[in-house]
Parts: sequence; C-alpha cells; structure tokens
Amino acid sequence: MYKRQLLYNGVFLVTNVVFPMSLALAINEVRSKKLARVFQTGMIMPHFISYVVVSVILFAIISADSGIVGHFYKNRGLMPIAFYSEPKYWPFFLIFIYVWKGTGYSSIIYIAALSAVPPDLHEAAIVDGANIVKRIWHVDIPCVLPTFCILLIMRCGSILNVGFQKVLLLQNNLNLSVSE
Repeated sequence: MYKRQLLYNGVFLVTNVVFPMSLALAINEVRSKKLARVFQTGMIMPHFISYVVVSVILFAIISADSGIVGHFYKNRGLMPIAFYSEPKYWPFFLIFIYVWKGTGYSSIIYIAALSAVPPDLHEAAIVDGANIVKRIWHVDIPCVLPTFCILLIMRCGSILNVGFQKVLLLQNNLNLSVSE
C-alpha cells in the first residue's frame, strides 16, 4: 500500500515540476502578449475548480453509458469502454486530474522567473545563430534552474500526501482494489 502511495507521489513530484516549467517556457515564447495572457488564464482556471466538480466533469466525459467518449464509441458501432469502472485506468485519471488542476497555477512561478531573464542573453544567442530550441536550452533553462531546484525541494516535503479528496471522489466499488 505504501509503495503505491510513494509511486503516485513520485509521479506527482515529477509532473508538478516538469509540466509547469514546460508550460511557462511555451507561454514565454508566444510573441503576442494578449494571446499569452489568454493561454495563461485558461491554464490557471482549473486550479480554482473544486475536485467535486472536476470528478463530475471527468465522469461526464468518460462514462460508458452517458459520457462523451461512450457516445463516441456507440455512434461508431463500437462497444464503449467503462474507463471509470476499470481499475487499470484509475491511476491514469488520478494523475491526469492532478496535472490538469495544478500545472497552470504552478507555472506562474516559472513565468515570473523567465521574466527576469536578461534580454541581452537572448540577443547574444540570436547573433550566435541559436534557434528557438537552443535559446530555451542554453539561456532560459539555466536561468530558471535555481527556481526549479527550490520548487523541487519544496515539493519533496509533500511526498507522502496523495490528497484524500482526489482519491475519494474518483473511487467506486469497481476500482477499489487500486484506489484504496
């Protein structure tokens, strides 16, 4: 039981550091500031939605009987998959919800760190012939690395906390063997 909890938290730790940093790097490269703000707002909004609402939305999407995915399968003459009832899919949905709710809000810190990157470093990289990927790899990531390390250390403090609410709201009698 504790092995599973540590495994979930290991995945949560990695995803909660990698995905927000990737999102911040992507938003930082959007040249239109209005468009960047729209993306940022759209990614932050899930943080403010309750886990109860998120679990209902997830059920409305993946339900075999009445969900969007179930109707998609039925319209094509296929047998719908009971994602919500199958224990093998449950860990993926738990991780998906965790990433979906936390990535946008956590990316704010990385966006702030990226705003402190001196523009002359990017200009020098452009003069040296660096494309966008090389500029991200050799300029942005090294400048954000101290923030990355601090957030990683802070996240290690919550490695034994899965979050009771996430687990309880996604749990049912059919996936109890993996969600307990």
